[in-house]
Amino acid sequence: MPNPKKFREKIPPDKGVRVLFRNKYRTTSHRLTGFDYASDGAYFITIVTKNRYHFFGEIVDNKMVLNELGKIAETEWKRTAEIRENIRIDEFVIMPNHINGILWIENNPEHP
Repeated sequence: MPNPKKFREKIPPDKGVRVLFRNKYRTTSHRLTGFDYASDGAYFITIVTKNRYHFFGEIVDNKMVLNELGKIAETEWKRTAEIRENIRIDEFVIMPNHINGILWIENNPEHP
């Protein structure tokens, strides 16, 4: 299983992420001001692993091969709709360091 501590040790303590990337990347929110993200609709979700570490598996012969953590991520993604009655999952893909998927929020499914 991947060891995230091993990756973190590569950054010297005096050069933390905030110092290394100061003024290099935009950190403002991509959310639409005033939009209610709990409202009905389809949402494209991206979940990225810390430091983009390959926690979920690897690409072999142009196919994603999930490791144990990748299989857990897949199971939990699918379980989202089972434990939240107003959520429906659509297409999704698990890559070595991120998950992309579409979630539908349906607070009033009788009125599409």
